[in-house]
Amino acid sequence: MQQAIAIKEDILSRSNERKRKTVEALWNVLLELRAKGVKSFSVAVVGKACEDARVLKTQSIRNTSGADFRNLIAAFAVDGDDALSSRGRQARSPLDEAVDAIPDLDVRTRLRIMVAENRKQRDEINRLKEAFKHLREPAIAPSAEGAIELFPPASPSFRDIDFVPLRKFLSADWLDDNHWHIEANGAIYDADGNRVTPVAFVPALSALIALIDNHDKP
Repeated sequence: MQQAIAIKEDILSRSNERKRKTVEALWNVLLELRAKGVKSFSVAVVGKACEDARVLKTQSIRNTSGADFRNLIAAFAVDGDDALSSRGRQARSPLDEAVDAIPDLDVRTRLRIMVAENRKQRDEINRLKEAFKHLREPAIAPSAEGAIELFPPASPSFRDIDFVPLRKFLSADWLDDNHWHIEANGAIYDADGNRVTPVAFVPALSALIALIDNHDKP
């Protein structure tokens, strides 16, 4: 949790007394969420916990002035992922080491968050690829006369399915029209911070569409 602690100390060092108290209270909320076994540290989840504890409003975290709060939350989540990761501190990649060597704390934090999210999406795509390996073409069954007969032509194939609505669901225009946005955890949230889709839904659906698009290509 060294990265999150470093960010917290940096924020405290340049904040007034009121903000320092808020940051410490937010930190306690994050620790309580982790103690409860919470895995998702999205703004919506942390914001609700902060509101319940009368620490912060969710909108205060989302606002431009809430960048410090968001950076602290993101770093806390990333540090937690690193602690639970099978990679461990002794198996850090060259990319991790390069990011750690960046002197600017803000740049280093943002890059670590991006790397962690990219790894999550890559793992999700790999899981989808493994799942697709187990898909089978429709089985064949003998007819009453002993002849081989395929399933009725009405059975849909990937080519028969219209994926335009799915693509539209993830389009920027559709999200803007509905006042939705995508959080770092891969879920879609509405304007009030309510989660519309499951966590990791967006990368999973994007990967699914990409795999289906390439399914029948030679």
